Amino acid sequence: FLISSLQSFKDIEMFFDDFMTDEEKAMLIKRLMLHMMLENSYKASEIKIVLGMSRETIRVHQNIWKKGGKVYKSMLQKIAKRENTKQFWKKVESTLKPFDLTMQSKSNM
Repeated sequence: FLISSLQSFKDIEMFFDDFMTDEEKAMLIKRLMLHMMLENSYKASEIKIVLGMSRETIRVHQNIWKKGGKVYKSMLQKIAKRENTKQFWKKVESTLKPFDLTMQSKSNM
């Protein structure tokens, strides 16, 4: 109710700046990115590389993501349509490219 009652993006930004520490905001963003990566079928090993999370954290959130309902999934889809999100996925792919090449070379040996 509190967040939905805020009238503008600026109000929401000010609320989070006052209410959450920088570490809490970073954690919220990382968790959101984790779930978006799960939604886009990234492997746990890829998520670990990009977000620097432990395998256990990823496993826990894989279970949460699997149980997510229709509203939860539709919210992730709305976020995915934003231009900033598209730019994020390009950065993820460029980050993972060297690791893909390394894995391919190991399997080709």
